[in-house]
Amino acid sequence: MNKGLKRVERQILCDMSVNLSLEDMEDIDRLKSSCRHALRLSNIKVAKNPDGTDLILEKNFKPQGITLIFLLEESHFTLHTYPEHRGITIDLSSCGDKSDPMKAISYLSNEFEMISSNTRTIDRGIPQYEI
Repeated sequence: MNKGLKRVERQILCDMSVNLSLEDMEDIDRLKSSCRHALRLSNIKVAKNPDGTDLILEKNFKPQGITLIFLLEESHFTLHTYPEHRGITIDLSSCGDKSDPMKAISYLSNEFEMISSNTRTIDRGIPQYEI
């Protein structure tokens, strides 16, 4: 008998149009700093490398665009910039109950001068069955 889903993860997808300059959308240090601050505000911890630095992958595309991937203690955070469209997409997934991922999205919406957005929240879960 199906007993529904046991929620194990909340995933927030946010696609936004922003009012940032092309230079700001290509400033990888500014983007990383903003993302780190947003995650801290949300009580979300970035996983660490063996040397103690944050575990972040970054790719600066040519002619433009940036992808950042933060491995979190409780899942992941990705950010992609599309300067040619003045767009940013975010995927924030968190397994913990002590964090507030929407705080990060709200902070980044303000930080990136969001004009409009489409935000979806998905509760991810494991089907529970009576055996």
